[in-house]
Amino acid sequence: FRKWFASPATQIAMFHTFFNVAVTILFLPFVGLLERCVYLFVPQGDGETEGQAPQEDPAVLALDSRLLVSPGLALEQAHAAAGRMAVLARENFSLARDMILSGVDEEKAAKLLRQEKLVDTLQDRVEGYLIQLSRRHLTEGGKGEVSRLLHMIGELERVSDQAENILENAQLLERAGASFSPGARAEMELYSAAVTEILDTAIRAWENGDPLLARGIEPLEQVVDLAEQYLRDRHISRLRDGDCSVDAAFAFVEALSSMERIADHCSNIGVLLLTGSREGDGHAYLHALHKGQDPGYVRAYRGYEEKYLASLRALSQ
Repeated sequence: FRKWFASPATQIAMFHTFFNVAVTILFLPFVGLLERCVYLFVPQGDGETEGQAPQEDPAVLALDSRLLVSPGLALEQAHAAAGRMAVLARENFSLARDMILSGVDEEKAAKLLRQEKLVDTLQDRVEGYLIQLSRRHLTEGGKGEVSRLLHMIGELERVSDQAENILENAQLLERAGASFSPGARAEMELYSAAVTEILDTAIRAWENGDPLLARGIEPLEQVVDLAEQYLRDRHISRLRDGDCSVDAAFAFVEALSSMERIADHCSNIGVLLLTGSREGDGHAYLHALHKGQDPGYVRAYRGYEEKYLASLRALSQ
């Protein structure tokens, strides 16, 4: 530095600047690894820690506006926050399913509601972050990833909303002192298992970018739709025959509806992964599938039909 700067103070300052820039460039490829190390060595709570504000969650704090100058890093943080939403939405549905089947547990209910607030906060923050990022100079690939993430966080937030609705149905049952009949409970257990499978499949397909898994979503979603209508009809018959109370019937049908909507959101995720859009190409893709033009879809549909729909019908015999 003596060749370019006469002053020793300037030499020291420029050396310090050069050193910092060089080290930053050196460690850029290892940002993801360093992040994983932080999560490994710094204990993280399971879900949102009780008493912790949603804004204090690490996934929220990681959405630092200073990273927007580096679109790649900013997208990585947004993707990580969406991944956190996926984990929370999946767990919220699991908690809600347990409570509609086995009764309300106050600790589980409180946890679900805390995590639902965090999902809402993450959706707001990630959406705002991605909108800011979209105003930067992005590659076509970057623009596509921003669009997909915006769609994805919307679907995850709605899944979590439906889990909260299922919790409310479980609470309604408890307040009314009502319960499902053995037949209704067995049906709900099998139906909710199908919804658990489609939600797990959608999230794993998105996490792994796996088109093969994504192709398995739509045939299961069609079976879930048919199963919901079948179970509605079955429950109306039980109500008519006096085998079920009005309160139990209302909670049963509303929980079915919420679970069917979760399957719809999973279908949207599958279409998003396979076509990059929920419109245009996505509609054409679904139309072709539902006309039976894909042999793989037909095989998968028949498998799910046997696994879930046929099994539901067997319960009534």
